Parts: sequence; structure tokens; C-alpha cells
Amino acid sequence: MKIKFKVFILVTILIGLIGIFKILIRPSTLYPYPYTFGNIPYPDKNRAENCDILIVGDRMAIGLENFKPSLLKILSEEFSPNIDIFNWAEENEGLHRTLNKLSSLKKYPQIIIYQGASQEFFEKKFNLEQAETLSKNLKNYRDPQKVSLIMAFPPTSKFIYSLENLVEIGPILKRNGGEKTAEKMQQTFEMEYKIFELEMDNFANLAKEKNFFLFLLTTPINTIIPPKEICSNSTSPTLETEQKEIGELLNQGKSKEAFERVSVLGAKIEGNAKNYYLLGLSLEAMGRFEEAAEFLNQGSAFDCFPWRSNIVFNNIIRSKTGQRNIYMIDFDKIVNKNFGSRDLFLDQIFPKAEFYDLLGAEIAPMIGNIFKR
Repeated sequence: MKIKFKVFILVTILIGLIGIFKILIRPSTLYPYPYTFGNIPYPDKNRAENCDILIVGDRMAIGLENFKPSLLKILSEEFSPNIDIFNWAEENEGLHRTLNKLSSLKKYPQIIIYQGASQEFFEKKFNLEQAETLSKNLKNYRDPQKVSLIMAFPPTSKFIYSLENLVEIGPILKRNGGEKTAEKMQQTFEMEYKIFELEMDNFANLAKEKNFFLFLLTTPINTIIPPKEICSNSTSPTLETEQKEIGELLNQGKSKEAFERVSVLGAKIEGNAKNYYLLGLSLEAMGRFEEAAEFLNQGSAFDCFPWRSNIVFNNIIRSKTGQRNIYMIDFDKIVNKNFGSRDLFLDQIFPKAEFYDLLGAEIAPMIGNIFKR
């Protein structure tokens, strides 16, 4: 019995030591992401480090090529015509990859412009099984005393956060495959918004730490595009029949009757993207554009197929207004304040060229003031 007891004690100690070893080999971090990056080379690093203005993000930032001519024209009148703007954006690049790319730089341009949040779901960066752990980690992240301790002694993060079974992200962008039920899709949205908010904190702090000026742009949402997919747990055959009839009323110009019927549906069933969309369309037809825009935005947010940005991402970006070294440009507002007056978008995603000219005109004086310092 004594030998068995000694063996038991030794095994217990060994398990404990293995557990401690696993904790100790974790990287120290302020941000408890559910993912980790492998070694990723960035061939254009030198170009990014030596430009005057760096543009980063996903396809929305690629689209900022449309505002470069107007921005350069305005800036060259007061400053050098040789201002170097480098667009380092990449299709399907989530904010997590943008931040990893930026963290690889040895020096930073004076100004970085970010627009994205339209392809955050393209790549898998967490497992739904991590949801509870993520919530606990975020609770610790928002505890001022614990964060102060991590900032003073970074290795303490290994004991404050639980960082296990992290998703490893490599150099190749791979589409997030696999179908999800409506419930799992909704859980995915919830986790993604929490992570994006954390990444935005990281981005803001990076600007302060590396002393560059960060321009955050919201993404214009083309709200007249209907939801791509209705979450199955928010609909039924009866509801779909009713919505089809309401759509026919709108086609017949009976917007008031359509509004009354869809209002009743909306009061009974929450979270149905098609209800919000029909409410928005009926209000738009009645000339109540401000109210219509609110409901159409809700419709895009409840879309069960995450193919673009939405009001949730934009509001997270808007929350950074007023922070040091950060300029928040509400590009969505620049475009959609004209909602109801004319066509605003070239396609489902990108606004018309005139709005990029307006964007350039708004940003140029801010950049000019920075260059004068």
C-alpha cells in the first residue's frame, strides 16, 4: 500500500509539473485571443515601413484606391507632389491578419488608414468550444487590476488567462468551411464581435505605442440589398408566406398596409432579418428615410450569412472616437446620409466614386495638419 501511495504521489506531482510547464511555455500577452500565428513572411514589409501613408484592411481598403487620386491632388497642392501612399490591403484579410502584419514592422509610417470588417468571417480563427473560455478571459482582460499586473509583469498573463487549444493561423488564407446550424451561426457572430472589439483595442494601443496616427473608417452598408439567409430558428413556413404577401403589397405600392402587417410580425418574432428588411422597405416607400435606414441596418445585422460588414462592426469602430492618435471617419454616414435620395452604390459592396472624392476631401485636411507638425 505504501508503494502504491508513493507512486500515486509521484504521478500527481508529475502531472502538476507538466501542467505548470504547459503554462510556462505559453507566450505572454495582453490580448487573450483564441488563435495564434505561425511564422508568416511579409515580402512588402520594407515598402510598408518607408511610405508616408499606409492603407491596410480587406477588400474595402483595396477599394480605397478610388480615393487616392483626390487625396493626393489635395495634399500635393500644399505639400510635396511625391507623397507616397502604399496600399497593403488584401482580399479576405481579417483584422487579426492586419494586426499581425503590422506587428512585424520595425518602423511605422506616420499615418495608417484602416478600412475592413467586411470579411471577418472568411477565415477560421476560433472554435465555438472556446466560447466560455473566451468570456472568462475577456472578463479578466477588463479587470483594471489584472491588466495593470500583466502590463507591469507580462509573464503573469500565463496564469491569468486560459490559453489552450488555440487555432493556429499560417501564411495561407483558407476559407472557413463547414455548414453551421442557425444556433451555432449566432454563437459565431457573438464570438466574432467580441474578438473584433478586442482587436480594435489592440489596434488603438498599437497606434499609441508606436506613435503613428490611425485613421479608422466605417464601412458603408448597402442596406437595400436583402438578407442572403434567414436564420432557421427565427422563421417558419407560415411566416414566410406572410412575408411573401407583404412583399407583393410593396410591389403594388401599398406601403402603409405592408408596414402595418410587418409591424405585427416584428412584434411577435424577434431576430428575423426579413422582417426588419420589409419594415425598412415599407418605411422607405412612405418617405420615412431615417426610420427606414435603422430597420434596414438591423436586417443586415441579423443576416445569417456573414458576407459583408454590418452596423455592429461599424459601432465598434465608432467607439474609438476621441482616443489619442486616432481619427474615426464615418464613411458609412458620408454615404448613407443620402439614403432615399438617389442610388449610392456601384454594386452590393462599394459606394459610387463621388463618395470616395468626398472621403478624400474630408481626410486631406486632417492629414495636412499632421504633416505640418
